[in-house]
Amino acid sequence: MYDFAGPLFRGFGNASLCVATEEIIAQPIGNGHSRQAGEFAQGVGPLDQGNLGVAAGCEAARLETQHCLFSRIATSHAARLENWFAGILNEKTPTMFHIILFQPEIPPNTGNVIRLAANTGCTLHLVKPLGFDIDDRSLRRAGLDYAEFVAMAVHDNWEACRMRLGHRRLFAVSTRATVRHDTVAFEPGDAFVFGQETAGLPAEMLDGFPAQRCLRLPMIPGNRSLNLSNAVAVLVFEAWRQQGFAGGQ
Repeated sequence: MYDFAGPLFRGFGNASLCVATEEIIAQPIGNGHSRQAGEFAQGVGPLDQGNLGVAAGCEAARLETQHCLFSRIATSHAARLENWFAGILNEKTPTMFHIILFQPEIPPNTGNVIRLAANTGCTLHLVKPLGFDIDDRSLRRAGLDYAEFVAMAVHDNWEACRMRLGHRRLFAVSTRATVRHDTVAFEPGDAFVFGQETAGLPAEMLDGFPAQRCLRLPMIPGNRSLNLSNAVAVLVFEAWRQQGFAGGQ
C-alpha cells in the first residue's frame, strides 16, 4: 500500500536503504560511484566540506524524522488490522447468523458454505478435526475469493465453539430431529449446527439440545440426507427470509 523507501530516497538515483547517508548525498556528484564521490569530497575546501558535513547531518536528521513518521504509519495500520480482526471476533461487525460445521469432511462442501456465508452476512465456524487442510485446493476452488469477505473461526473442539458463541440460541440440524425448520421464528444472531457429511451429529451431542431446537429439513421418504452445503443454504435462506433479507439487495 505504501512505498516506504520511495519518499525517503526520491531524487537520489538508485540509493537503497542500506546505503550510508554520506554516500546518498555524494551519489549525484560521483555518478553513483562512492570512490569518485570521495575524491570529489577530498578536493573541496574546508568550508565546502563543512557545508557538506552539515548537509549530511541535516539529511540524517531528515531521514530519522521520516523513519519515525513511517514507523508510526506502519504501527497505526498494524493497530487498525488488529482492531479489524478483533471486531470480527467480538462481533463489532454485523453478523446475520452463525453457521457451525462440526468436523466437516469434504472440502468442496465447506468451500460452498464459505461462499454462502459471504453472500448472506453469516459467520462461519469450523470445529476440528477437519477432514482436510484449510488451504486445500478444492476448498479454495469452491470458495473462490469469497474467503476474504467472510468472518470465519476454527475451533479445536465443540466446547471451545460453544464458549465462543456465548448465550446465542443454538439449533442442531439433523435427520433424526422432528421440528421442521420453517416452523421456527428465527432471530438475527441465531446459530445453526450441522454435522459430518457421512455421520451427521453424534447422538450424545444432539441429546444436549432441547427438542424444540433440533430441526429437520423435509425430504421425500426413503432418502438418506441432503448434501451438507445444500442443507445449510436451505436453512440460512429461510431464516434470512424471515428477516426480510436484511442487508441484502
